[in-house]
Amino acid sequence: MKAKLMEKISAVDELEKNNAALETTVTDLFTRLSLAKQHMRESNVEINGLPEHRSENLSKTVLQLARTVKVDISDDHIPHVTRVAKINKDSSAPRSVIMELHSPGVRDTLLAAVSNFNKDNIKDKLSSEHMCIGGPVFVSEHLSPSNKFLHAAARKKAKDLAYKFVWVRNGSIYVRFGRYVGDNNIPKKLALCAVYLPPPPIRLETVNQFLENSTVVLNHFDDAIIIGGFNLRFIKWSKVDSTSQLTPSNYNCGLGYLSQ
Repeated sequence: MKAKLMEKISAVDELEKNNAALETTVTDLFTRLSLAKQHMRESNVEINGLPEHRSENLSKTVLQLARTVKVDISDDHIPHVTRVAKINKDSSAPRSVIMELHSPGVRDTLLAAVSNFNKDNIKDKLSSEHMCIGGPVFVSEHLSPSNKFLHAAARKKAKDLAYKFVWVRNGSIYVRFGRYVGDNNIPKKLALCAVYLPPPPIRLETVNQFLENSTVVLNHFDDAIIIGGFNLRFIKWSKVDSTSQLTPSNYNCGLGYLSQ
């Protein structure tokens, strides 16, 4: 009886190890898939606010948009342009336009030109009125579904926390409270990182990878804020003096149940 019990315990332990390995693999594959989806969009821009018409010619419309912001492109630079289905079917807004450009360099040139146009024309920012069809127009990078969700969440959180800047660069989402400065009003570089660690038992390999990535970030930025799902439920947090900061009160405990 005892031998059978030990055999079952050993089998459960093995299954738990296999499950932990599978969770790490799934997380890794999900990350790779998200990166691949974003990479496929690296030459695209998304245009919102263009009124829809049955007889519209999107190629001519986007070329007129480019001329408005003084970017010299032709049909040869635009392999494909189309409207896409709405995420919210009840929305009265026109469908977004996805324009594929010849290269990421052409995309960046167009995005920079739109940004400069809006800065130079604060009271008359880019709109479809510049193309004689009326309404504000927004041109941005074409994000993958997961990044689009993250961008929306970042903008909402930035609004709640009164952050001034949220922007996208090459598929990555950035936020900034204002101008981040240190002593003597000298600008500093701040990294905002999102992390997910699987629930215990945590593989030692996963922890080491997290620590290595954190070290790389800390070596390239003046300060860093690391947020996300750490799944370290055993840590007890206590307030630091009268501030709103928290620190682990049992800091010397083990990092979950580490498995080789």
